[in-house]
Amino acid sequence: LRSRLKARDPELARDLSQRASSLLEARGETEAAVRASVTADDPERAAHLILRATIPLVAEGDGSCLDEWLDMLPPDAANACPSAAAAQAWNCLARGDIQAMREAIRLARRTISTRACDDGSGDTTVALATLEALAARDGLERVVDDAEAARSGGPPASNPWWGAATATQGAALILIGQVDLARQRFLEVLTAACGPWETSAASAYLALLELDDGDACEADRLARDAVAMTVAREAGDATLMAPAIPVAGLVAARSGQVEEASQYLEQAREALARPTYMPPPSSLLTHVVLAETALMTGHVEQAREHVAQAVTARTSCPTAVETGEHLDGLVERLRSGHRELAHADPLTT
Repeated sequence: LRSRLKARDPELARDLSQRASSLLEARGETEAAVRASVTADDPERAAHLILRATIPLVAEGDGSCLDEWLDMLPPDAANACPSAAAAQAWNCLARGDIQAMREAIRLARRTISTRACDDGSGDTTVALATLEALAARDGLERVVDDAEAARSGGPPASNPWWGAATATQGAALILIGQVDLARQRFLEVLTAACGPWETSAASAYLALLELDDGDACEADRLARDAVAMTVAREAGDATLMAPAIPVAGLVAARSGQVEEASQYLEQAREALARPTYMPPPSSLLTHVVLAETALMTGHVEQAREHVAQAVTARTSCPTAVETGEHLDGLVERLRSGHRELAHADPLTT
């Protein structure tokens, strides 16, 4: 029937498909809405729908679904439509192909510069700003600026990248020593009821701050909340920010729960062994946390591995002074063979 209608009255068929796409979008049926837009010969709307769905798909490691949706678009969609190029960039991030991600970002920006943004809402620009913050190519201060640009794209109710941008900014703020503002950002994520993985990351980072402030009970509560969300969503495969399990391990280690800390350490290492991308600020914090946990639980060789990873991540975060000093302390302890750590030695302040 659809084929007959399209042959007899293509304009009516297109109009009906566009209406169907809008109704399906309102019901949260994104894939069906994308298919309806493709049927209506409206690849720009289809690309915009895909782009707005990238955050939960990428965060939960559902790259295959994103691949399938992008395959519905015309082969040259990324060259003609900024949203398609931006969605492709997010897909590259999900695969851990950072070079391809950067090329897709450049393509999207070139396309934007030659025409008005395809949907008039600025979503593409906001999505790209979030990606730039995650890429962290130009230092921590640039991460903060890019994340703020993404946050300014609208409140969390209408801006699907707000939570990721806010949590990413918070991690960068920790590293440059603006701990109070970082705490504020993480609390904003929790208050805004963002997605489960953004909420898990914010809870974990808050646990780290509470641990450094000496409130072990609150740190333990926040860390367990973060882990519960991670486990419930099977977020161990997540491409982006997954600090919950590493932080929970450190909280347990500093509380003397060696067996539990070792279990968290093993889980974190299993997750990191999978092909994935971790933004440099998150990578630095995560590997420092894991190095300390490994050292405190007697896993010296694992501690060395994570220290090496943290040293590499620090090259992209040269202004991470406090965390860098903590890392230097870990390096010295490994050199000297002194495994004991001062529990009051702060990571973030």
